[in-house]
Amino acid sequence: MKTYCSSKRIVLIDHQPYWREISTNALRSSGFVVDICDTYNFLPEQEWEESENPDLVVLGCSGIRVEEQKLIDDVLARNHHLLVLCTSLSWLTMRNLFLKGVHDIVDKPYNPASLVKIVNQTLESTHPGKKYQPKERQGAA
Repeated sequence: MKTYCSSKRIVLIDHQPYWREISTNALRSSGFVVDICDTYNFLPEQEWEESENPDLVVLGCSGIRVEEQKLIDDVLARNHHLLVLCTSLSWLTMRNLFLKGVHDIVDKPYNPASLVKIVNQTLESTHPGKKYQPKERQGAA
């Protein structure tokens, strides 16, 4: 697997200070540029400079409630890649998030090496041609 750390900008959003600190340290020590949000007030798009556009937004949460759903909708409306790290989700909630356009949903890791691996895998899959691409079926002739 290719490592995507060099100059990749990650926006890390989570209410838990402990998890934010561990995650930020792990990602920064792996070479990522990390912006941290401790609230779900995502920075307005007009305030992002082109060089500051995130390559990946990572949302750490315990569940998807109204507040998280609003943030997810906001991030996806801006066409950012979104990785949701959650402690507990039903398959129906996960399905709905994937249908909305969330790039990946993974159990929230508490191991720094696991987080870096998950972020690298997600960044690798964001490249064109890495996603599932349905192909047109040819009928029987």
